[in-house]
Amino acid sequence: MDYNEIILCGSGEVELDPDIVSEEAGKLYSELQTVIEIHGEGVVESLVPIFVWVLEGLANCKSQLRDREDEANREKAEKEDLLERYQTEKTLRKESQERYLELDDHIEQERRAIRMREKERERREKQLENKAREQADQLVALEEQKAHLSRELSTLKLSHTKLTGTYRELLDKRKESDRESL
Repeated sequence: MDYNEIILCGSGEVELDPDIVSEEAGKLYSELQTVIEIHGEGVVESLVPIFVWVLEGLANCKSQLRDREDEANREKAEKEDLLERYQTEKTLRKESQERYLELDDHIEQERRAIRMREKERERREKQLENKAREQADQLVALEEQKAHLSRELSTLKLSHTKLTGTYRELLDKRKESDRESL
């Protein structure tokens, strides 16, 4: 008897193509015809439905196996797609975390720079306030000095006016005394 079965190594599966099943069913039928001719119909009558049932079962099992293989291949492809998407998202997440850390470092550096500029601004502000106070003090001192000098000027003007008056009086007296002496 010649069977065209292909046995897959390691799995123990028999590859059953529907055409092969039909061919093998034809061969079984021929063998059964030979047995009927030699031994009579009664010997194989009960075997025919069993052979048909077994062949149909094998074809059905092969169809179910193909469906399961197709489903397994779809699930494998889906799993690979999900794994690829996971890796992509993981990479993107890592890149975004790195970018976040870079931005955080940059922001922290800017904060430090702003704090330094703020301290420098406060230092300059204090210097300017001190300078303004010094100038205000100098202005007050100058105002006091001006007031003192104004008082002195008034005193000098008064003295000058008195001296001028006294000088005129003296001149007038002298002129009178010169007139009298003449």
